[in-house]
Order: sequence, then C-alpha cells, then structure tokens
Amino acid sequence: MLIEIIWNAETTQVDLLDGAVTVGGSPADHIHLDGLPHGLLQLTLMGSQLSVTSQRSFRIGAALFPARVPRLVVADEALKLPNDVVIRRVVDAKAREQRKAIDTAAVAEELLNGDASLENTRAATLTCVTGFDSGRVFALPYIENSIGRADDAVVRVRDRAVSRRQARLVKRGREFVLEAASPMNPAYINGIKLKNPRVLKTGDTLELGRTVLRFDAGERALSEHSVMMAHGPALSPNSAPVPAPLAAERAEPMHNETLELPPSPRSSFQDLALVMVGLSFTLLGMALAAILVD
Repeated sequence: MLIEIIWNAETTQVDLLDGAVTVGGSPADHIHLDGLPHGLLQLTLMGSQLSVTSQRSFRIGAALFPARVPRLVVADEALKLPNDVVIRRVVDAKAREQRKAIDTAAVAEELLNGDASLENTRAATLTCVTGFDSGRVFALPYIENSIGRADDAVVRVRDRAVSRRQARLVKRGREFVLEAASPMNPAYINGIKLKNPRVLKTGDTLELGRTVLRFDAGERALSEHSVMMAHGPALSPNSAPVPAPLAAERAEPMHNETLELPPSPRSSFQDLALVMVGLSFTLLGMALAAILVD
C-alpha cells in the first residue's frame, strides 16, 4: 500500500508491506523524520486495512484524534503531525475506476436481501474507524438512516456506550443532514458537540460513545444520471437536462418562477351565458328608448 510523506516541501512515496512500522525522529524508527518525537506513530497494515496509533494527539482532516487509540486510515486521509509533516494514504486510482456504478436504490434492495457488496457501491457511506466495528462500511441508501445499537438501526454499532437510536442521517436533495436523536447521549462532529442539525461533508467524523464513524458522500452512479433521460419529458437539443434528484423539486414552480397555463376551451354553457347577457342589455336599451319617446 502506498503512502505519501510531505515534508519540507518534498513528497516521498513509501510502499508499505503487511506488518507494523514506526515513524519518528529516532534513527531506530523505520521511517526517520528529523524533528519528530521518537516512535511517534505506529502504522499497521493488514491486508487492505491501514491503522495508526500515535503517542500524541494528532489531526486527521478537521478532527483532533486522541493518543494511544488505534484508528483506521481511509484512502486519501491526511495525518497532520508536528513540524508540518503530513502523511497521506494514496488513493488507488485503478481500484476506484473498477468500482461498480450501483445506485442507492440497488444498494437498498441488496441490503434487504443481505448480499450487498459495499466496497463496490457508490452510495454514501459511514466507515467505522475505531471501536468494535472498526473497518465496517455502512451504506446509507434510505431517506432516513437511523444510527445506534438497536437491532433494526440502519447503521448498527456494537457499542454499549451508544444509545439504541442516538442519531439519524436524513437525505435532503443531494445532502445528508445529521440530527441528534438521544438527549442523554450527545453526538460529536469533528470533536464538536452536535446541537443543531448539520450537513455532513466527505471526511467529517461522527463520534458516538467509543465509536468513530467517517462520512463519505459517495459518487453519483451512471444510472442516476440517466433517470431523467429515460423517464422524463423530451428535451430539445439546446435545453440542459435536469438532474434526476432535482426532478421532484422541479415538479412545482419555484417561488421566482411564473407558471403559465394554456387557455382552456369555453364550454357550451359559457357560450349560452354570454348570449343571455347580451340579450338582457338589448332589452334594457329598448325599454329606455321607449321611456324617452313618451
């Protein structure tokens, strides 16, 4: 597995093999970087999973991570160390290209059947990076996705410090909004207590009890892009197609739009009413003329 070490404006790639290596400022460390404490990090590679344990707290993305707690490192995550040293797990471009274009509807169906291949899905996911479920990937295929230790939770974590339903992720358009569901057990986003609903971005970490989950917004599948072309109204060559997730939103006019309706044909009853009104005005005119003559 490739990692990048960015230090002193230089980038060096290191190919890790299965097992553990140390990163620090001592000549005894496998990866020696001057200025770092001795044995600062231990990187452990087991198959496709890379975990890190640090002797000091450090940052991964926007979140500060505590010392001496093993933490899974997801592809493209950057570990920020003292002296502006950055260690990043390199994205396997070939593996990404081979991911199947499975949309969220297909993921939901496969989850119900119990045979979803989550590593191939492009749906939004939560990856457990610490705790008993470390390494598990949870797909988020529904409009509302409950998170907790309940048996029927969409994201079920095996952590006794977590409530049966501690939080939920609600899909609104293209965004996922995290909402707290348990007043007793708070949730934390990037180390900050969740007080109000918050839109998640790729890389945000959700902390529940002793479990940390990393959010990935996923990628839109090809079938999702083609929904409007397959089932929507015909489009002129010069018009831009409306993305499928916005189809429901575009079913009604926006506040700043004017809705023009085609004129409806008059009924025979409307025509008769117009004739009667005209005849009434004619008779009234004749009556007035007779009075004036007299």
